[in-house]
Amino acid sequence: MAGIVIPAVLAIILYFIFVFIFIIPSARNNLLEEKKQHVRELTETSWGVLYAYYYDELFGFLPKDSAQKYAIDKLAKVRYGTDKKDYYWIIDTTPVMIMHPYRKDLVGKYVGNFKDEKGKRLFQEAKQITSESGEGYIRYMWQWQDDSLKIEEKISFVKIFKPWGWIIGTGIYLNDIRSETKKLTRNTIEISLAIFIFVLLLMFFLIRHALKIEISRQLAEKEKKVTFEKYKALAEANPEGVIMVFEDLRLNLNKNMQRLLGYKDEDIPHLHIHDIISQQQIDRYLGDKYLRYLMLGVAEPKNFEAHLRRKDGSFINMFVNCSRIIIEDRLAVVISAKDIMFEEFARKQIGLSREKYKDLLDIVHIGLFRISSLENPDFLEVNRAFGEILGFNFQNEIFSFLLKDFFLNQNEWEIFEHYIILSGFIKNFQVRMKSNNGSELIAELSAVKIHDNENNDSYIEGMIIDKSGEARKILEKENLMLNLKSSSYLLHQPLKTIARKVVFCDASATTGQLIETMQINRTDAILVKKDNNFIGIITDHDLRDRVLAQGLGKDVYAEEVLTTPLICLPESALVHEALLKMQEKRINHLPVTGDNQSVTGIVSVNDILQLQQNSASVLILTIQNSKSPEEWTDLKPKLHTLCKMYIHGGSKYQTITDLITNVSDAVVEKLCIWAENELGKPPVKYSFLAIGSQGRRELTLKTDQDNALVFENVEISRLEEVKKYFLQFSQYICYGLDKAGFDLCPGDLMAMNPKWCLSLQEWKALYTKWIISGGDDERFEYTAFFDVRNVFGDASLISEIKNHIANELYKSKILLQLLISDISTYKTQVNVFGKIITEKTDRHPSAFNIKTSIAHITNLVRILSLKFQLNEINTSARLESLANISGLDKLYLEELDFAYNWLMLLRIKNQLDAIEKNAIPDNFIDPRYLSEIEYDTTRKILDSIAKAGKKLKSIL
Repeated sequence: MAGIVIPAVLAIILYFIFVFIFIIPSARNNLLEEKKQHVRELTETSWGVLYAYYYDELFGFLPKDSAQKYAIDKLAKVRYGTDKKDYYWIIDTTPVMIMHPYRKDLVGKYVGNFKDEKGKRLFQEAKQITSESGEGYIRYMWQWQDDSLKIEEKISFVKIFKPWGWIIGTGIYLNDIRSETKKLTRNTIEISLAIFIFVLLLMFFLIRHALKIEISRQLAEKEKKVTFEKYKALAEANPEGVIMVFEDLRLNLNKNMQRLLGYKDEDIPHLHIHDIISQQQIDRYLGDKYLRYLMLGVAEPKNFEAHLRRKDGSFINMFVNCSRIIIEDRLAVVISAKDIMFEEFARKQIGLSREKYKDLLDIVHIGLFRISSLENPDFLEVNRAFGEILGFNFQNEIFSFLLKDFFLNQNEWEIFEHYIILSGFIKNFQVRMKSNNGSELIAELSAVKIHDNENNDSYIEGMIIDKSGEARKILEKENLMLNLKSSSYLLHQPLKTIARKVVFCDASATTGQLIETMQINRTDAILVKKDNNFIGIITDHDLRDRVLAQGLGKDVYAEEVLTTPLICLPESALVHEALLKMQEKRINHLPVTGDNQSVTGIVSVNDILQLQQNSASVLILTIQNSKSPEEWTDLKPKLHTLCKMYIHGGSKYQTITDLITNVSDAVVEKLCIWAENELGKPPVKYSFLAIGSQGRRELTLKTDQDNALVFENVEISRLEEVKKYFLQFSQYICYGLDKAGFDLCPGDLMAMNPKWCLSLQEWKALYTKWIISGGDDERFEYTAFFDVRNVFGDASLISEIKNHIANELYKSKILLQLLISDISTYKTQVNVFGKIITEKTDRHPSAFNIKTSIAHITNLVRILSLKFQLNEINTSARLESLANISGLDKLYLEELDFAYNWLMLLRIKNQLDAIEKNAIPDNFIDPRYLSEIEYDTTRKILDSIAKAGKKLKSIL
């Protein structure tokens, strides 16, 4: 018991020493550094406010006195902190107090000789620090916020604003740190006591459990001590030969073993184990003194093949099993033996079958593998095809890798794990993998967990099929079918209009003749005729599978290789009906019949392709050809129908968002043309801008407008007139979008808002203000303007704005610092118990807002995009470009990409479900309606997103 108690007590003592000597002091220092960093960021922000007003002065928007007055008024009103009583103060380089919200008695006075309670000239020190290094920290005693009777120690960060000769500062009270340190110490003591009590209880239960185990072991040992006669009776009943070897190496043989070796009862007292199994065999297979060690319990039981010597001197080959037993306090080894001939035969047959199976898999190029476990998925066995699929020239090279090393996306490995853990198997799981040479491949993975009862062990066996080439073909065909299916309500042309002329041959024609006929007529299908009736069809696919693949020559008759019966549709059938029939019957060609049921033509998938009409293009064409917004009343239902067909067809979320964005852009373009016709020619060049999700081309089924407008710089005398035109213009566009089903923005982020309808110069000034000051409370609103693109008009205007943004970001890092700081405001959507946190809404009793986490990923990627000056706007495109930047964590970017794709697809599916139920689509998802795999994957992604923000801080 001392082995349990003493280490536990020592561990507790070391824990307390470590916590109170290292952890708490370290936490206190870290807390101070965090507070110092926080107060520095606050000062940087206020410095940016000064710069923004200085910028207004510089460009002539305000005189210097007014700019300074506005700056003072703004900073004097700013409060932050828990009680909203922390503040900023300003002095000049004299130093004279410019502004102090709580010490108005000092404003306008010389404060160079002002001393705190300990005699420190704090303002003189602020002047000295800023004159030497421009910024720094000062520690001093000061009144507690607005309470002049209470004095506390404080630390401030001060920074000089050279254009106006001002020094601005703000600080925190060290009392906060002491309070938090005391709270941390108190919490640590409470937690430590709880741990101590828990350990004591745990030790009690461990000791109690150990005593129970010891008692059980002793009882078990007693039970093992069966009488010799009873065990001898059991040995006699054993159908195998049994030898009992005692400590003096004397033996006892059961009747079966006596019969096998030719001994009688009277021979046994004189027998020694080496008379039956030679010492050389025991040493060779088991090692010196093995039987002695086995009796003492320090060696493991073993199986081996041995030549047992019979009484007449001949040998018999047996399969031997050794185990230990105690008989009447005497140690003994039991050796059971069976004829090895059957064992060898069975093993050879099993081995032969397995080799044949592996050879067959090699021929059809299917990889076979066996791994030990999910926790440590090292390879136990692979076939040749497995190594070839993953790019290995030599099969044995693969054993230095783990199975999960070949997964391109770690999340897909986790899904593979979940299926094996939850279901015990996974079937036809398509996964992206990386081969040994670095190339990517699409593979189909199937695996099953197998438990070996005999050895009390488990492992995982599976197979892999390279689907890269096939996947591309399937994707092309699916995209084709998807586009055509989604346009079924538009494709009402009868088959007669697209049917081709029939090419046919006689049933007695040879394959050589029909191939020649097909080549002459440039067709990939030919009908077969017999007695003036068409009896079947032969396609180029049939020729490859039924003639070339079978090694047949050109003298095979058409009747022998045709597909029958012939599946037809009437000429009056519609194109989409033909497509559905071809999908149903898994064919690519369909003969067309006339009124008298005779074949008049044939259509194929390629013929339908030649229509060059997919649903999206037709819908956009309808918008372009419309005469007024009143024609768009059914636009949204049609858009929903298309999205539903795309999703049900297995499309990615980008297909949906691209479709919705393209339709939105087409509406804007048409409205701009109509607005110009109605209001007259625009007075100057302009660009109608998409911002936020519309700018990123990430519109969903629950979306509203986000837009703005920029126009050329004009003389001040014309500015009001030009702006009036473009506000009317923008109003026309925004209300037109609303009629088309794109709702007005509740936050008023629209071009018809005068705030967002500006000249090029005004936009540049606004972006500069945002970048150098951070914008305070406006920041969550204006970050959408960094995801901006031209929809209609002169694209050079937005290009000039983007160049301006790049230059300003290069000069000032304040905005990036604040955006990074804002990351910490994101609240995780997973609780400490690993469950998704839900909330109650008007429409949902228990749901979580999926847009919250999607927006967080968008923010993270936007920060990286601004940091590395990327041109891309779309989130996925930004991630793809970031992956090409050396030094960035590729796995981190892949995880963000997987999370974003998963959540966006889940969001769109949820919105479609709502539409199908005639409900208003939104961004709230009830976890109860997710499948087990969907819930678990979503939970892990939401949890990882919270960690992604912290990781981004460390990256930058």
